[in-house]
Parts: sequence; C-alpha cells; structure tokens
Amino acid sequence: MSLRDSSKVAASTRDILLHLENENYIRLATNSLLSLKVVGGGECVYRPSSPDSTRGLTLDFYLHDEVGFVKNAQEIYNAGSPTLSTTNGKAVFISTPNSQADFFYDCLKKSSPEDPQTIARKMVAKEIEPYQVFKDEDTQWSSCYIHWSANPKCRQIDEENPDIGFVGYMRKMLNLDSDTASREFNLSFDNSSDTFFTVDQVNKLTDTNITSISSDSLQYFGLDCSAHKGGDYTVLMVISQEFNPTTNETTFVIHDSYRSNSGTIEQGIYDINQKINEYGDSAFSLTIETNSMGVAFYEELQRISNCSMIEGQYTGKKNKEEMLSLVKLLIETDRLKLLPTMKLGKTLIKELLNFDLSGNTSRVHDDMVIALVQRGRSSAPGKGRKI
Repeated sequence: MSLRDSSKVAASTRDILLHLENENYIRLATNSLLSLKVVGGGECVYRPSSPDSTRGLTLDFYLHDEVGFVKNAQEIYNAGSPTLSTTNGKAVFISTPNSQADFFYDCLKKSSPEDPQTIARKMVAKEIEPYQVFKDEDTQWSSCYIHWSANPKCRQIDEENPDIGFVGYMRKMLNLDSDTASREFNLSFDNSSDTFFTVDQVNKLTDTNITSISSDSLQYFGLDCSAHKGGDYTVLMVISQEFNPTTNETTFVIHDSYRSNSGTIEQGIYDINQKINEYGDSAFSLTIETNSMGVAFYEELQRISNCSMIEGQYTGKKNKEEMLSLVKLLIETDRLKLLPTMKLGKTLIKELLNFDLSGNTSRVHDDMVIALVQRGRSSAPGKGRKI
C-alpha cells in the first residue's frame, strides 16, 4: 500500500468520524490524513506499507489490511511489533488469500489446527461450517476464516444462479479469471500467477472422460530415486498410452504410482520391480533419474527388470525447466490426463501447484512430479493400444 492508498483509507475513515461528530457522538481534534485524533483520547495513524513507516510509533492496536499481498509484510510487522509489547497491544492481519508462501499464510498456521488450505477446502466443500475461529492458548495467536456462504446475501445469489453459483456470478460481473475469482471469493491460496502450473492447467489435467485403462495399452514408467533419508521419497509414476480410433488421437494417462520413504534401497528396488511386473508384456519404457542414488537403481533395474526399454537421465536446473515445460505442453494440448481414481492423485496435484515460475519448489515434496517429468520428456513411438 502506497502513501496515496493509505490516505484514501484515512479519508474514508474521516468521513465516518465526521458523520459521528455531526451526531454528537465524538469530536475530531485533528483533520490530517496521516493521523486522526479524537478529543478525549484515541488516535488512528495511517502509513504506507514499509518498515520505516511503523518505527518510532507507540501503538495499542496494529491493523494491516490485505497483508497477503504485501511482499515485505514480515519486515513491517517486525519493525512495529516491539511497541506492541510495551503497550500490551494487539495486531490484526486481514487479507484475501494469495498464496501458501507468504506472511499471512504463516500467521494463520500459528493457531490453525490444520493446514490453512485444508481448512479452506473443507469450508468450500461444506464439510465444516463457513465461519471458523481458532486460538492457540500457548502463543495467544488466533485465526478467523470466513467463507462467502456465511453471508445470507451471497447464499441468495448462489441460489438464484444454480448453473454458475455465487463464485461464477461474481467472476462474470467483475470479469475475473478463474484463479482471481477463486482467491477473492472461494478461499483459494493457490496463486497461479506465481506458480509454474496454473489452477486452470491442473483442472485440465483432471478433466477427462477416461475412467479405466485398457489392459493391452503400453505402459511407461518414470522413477525418482532417494536414499530414504531426510523424508525424501522414491516414486514411480505409471502412465498408460491410450489410443482412440474414433478421433485418431493418443492420450497419456497417469493412473498408478509407487511412493515410499521407508525401508532399505534394496527393498525399494524390489518393490519397484514388482510394480512394473504387474503390467507384464505391456511394460514398455522406464526412465530413471540418475542423480545420486538413481545410479544404483538404474544399474540394478537394468539387470532384473523385464521392461522393454530402460534409460537413465540426469536432472539439472536447465533441463528440469525444459521437462516441466513439456509436461505443461502435454496438459495444455489435452495429451496428458490424470485418472480420477488414482490413489495419490491429490498429492500429485499439490506438488504441481507448488512449483514457482523458475521450476523450484518448497513446503511440499516434488518427488511425484520429478518422476512424472522423467517420462514426460519424450513421446513414445507409434500409437498406443485401443481404448
């Protein structure tokens, strides 16, 4: 928020206070857009979003609006919080959801019993009430979540527009894209403007009429290996190449996986080979990330696996972005789909939405996506078997 923005808020507040003054409730002692003082005590101070703007102030109450969209919100709070400890004051942060990697999200986590996005999704799905308040008695941090369905007027709009619902109605009225509408009105912390894969692309990945895999379809495998230490997972992604004779189109369908971070490396190699063997003669191609522990997996699986083709691939920063881009292209061209019944499908979606624009990830694992891009880097020759 700039000085101009904070002045606009101050002007709006002043108009309200002047109305109260006319009704003989209060009297203003100052008329400044930087500080509004009331006769008898009380002062509202308005400052732009910068650390320097809060230093030196004596505050009893600190209110920061739309804090999820302020990049230096943590620095601003750090600069102003010491004075709150001297006055036993309180800090309140208000915001529309933005992302899972900002100061506002971290504040919500301080008192929420679950991950904030999980709570938000439960509210959207009507699994819990649309108004939730939590408090951590040890830290004294509190959080409050409010969904549009807690508002009777919003519910009325939703009922009057059964085809598109309240969110669709607001998106249409305000000409918003789906990501912005979801953040503004549906408690979504998935900010696709800052992510490699957008919400629309993930929705496209899951939008399919395919409900099962043909028994004779070629099967492709991508393997991301780990030493089973530090929480890293060894992941095998299974992709089926499906051919539709009616449209003469080939679609790659993610439908199965193996994921483990326990046991020995030998156990992991055995389990992966067993998973591949489940597909018998349809097991066509296995691509293994050969960074670090991947070499051991590659050499042993080359020796024991019945897969028709086995190849190793080193993943570095440059070709990782290229492989992620190829997966994105396959999604956008409707050539890659996620089978709705895949057990770890939600985990894969969470990983996809965690990649930033540079192809980096934080907070959650990326093992499933890395396994996926091993296979996504090249299309198989010829056509798959018939759907």
